[in-house]
Amino acid sequence: MRVNNDKNEHAHFITIGLFSDKFDGEPQVMEPDEIVEWEWSSLNNLPSPMYFPSAKIIENYRKQLFYTINN
Repeated sequence: MRVNNDKNEHAHFITIGLFSDKFDGEPQVMEPDEIVEWEWSSLNNLPSPMYFPSAKIIENYRKQLFYTINN
């Protein structure tokens, strides 16, 4: 698990990233007004472009950082 605390002049984001190499089933969109699709992806084959808080979670995972604060 990784946690990012990001702020800018317009927003404050707390992003929690959970990682698993063992999972079953297909992800389902439960908020169609907010999310277009969910999918499982390998860390070596990620979609682009990516929502910036998600990209930061993955970057910090690769650096073995647990919690980051960015103002």
